[in-house]
Amino acid sequence: MQPLTEMRPQDNKERRLKRASAAESISELDALAAEMRAMDLTWQVIAERLGYANGAVARRAAMRHLARENGGL
Repeated sequence: MQPLTEMRPQDNKERRLKRASAAESISELDALAAEMRAMDLTWQVIAERLGYANGAVARRAAMRHLARENGGL
């Protein structure tokens, strides 16, 4: 890793773009988790299909999506 003093200005921009792209992917997965739960799948099944560590993590993802959709409620 480069020392901060040697980083080019575009390095920060590239990093921000990668983070934004990852955030979009996470948002999509969160939405899928919520959608799958609406289809009555268990949290464990959702976790297995979407690659979450366990059902609790899948539930948090779905709740995060619902909070975003409902304006933070």
